[in-house]
Amino acid sequence: MQKAYTSRAPHRQPDSQPAWPEYLCTVHGHFLEIVLANPFPLWYNTDMEKRQQRSPQELIAETEAKLARLQLRQAKQQAKTNPAVAELYEQLDTVNKDIREAQKGLGDGPQSFDARIEKHEAWIVKIESQRLDAQELLGLAEAQKTALTSEIHSVISSLVSKESELSA
Repeated sequence: MQKAYTSRAPHRQPDSQPAWPEYLCTVHGHFLEIVLANPFPLWYNTDMEKRQQRSPQELIAETEAKLARLQLRQAKQQAKTNPAVAELYEQLDTVNKDIREAQKGLGDGPQSFDARIEKHEAWIVKIESQRLDAQELLGLAEAQKTALTSEIHSVISSLVSKESELSA
């Protein structure tokens, strides 16, 4: 029986399957550059001071302040359902809406008063231009109408005079 020839050299990948497909550029077919340099050296934090741990009194004070904020928030939510306060909240919402609309008009956006005035002035210039064109067209059309009317009358009178000559 014959032995199959096996090479002890490392197996080479065929060209259709690159050795490291995750590092191969899919567009150009070359290997991508792998950056191994770490931008932060290992000793970057060694010269900083150690973090000071907060004392129990500071933690308690912070927690109590947070509790007070949460209690105030809860009280506001509950107060909104109270009829006496609900009407005041509606009035506050109306005032906030008015403020928002006034700020929108006084701002620099496309809905500001200045922007709207500029747009309307452009429309007014366009409308005035159309009015001047219409007045000019009307003058020319009336002159042309007068000329055509007189020509029609002259043609009709000449036809009538020819008929009267033929009939006589």
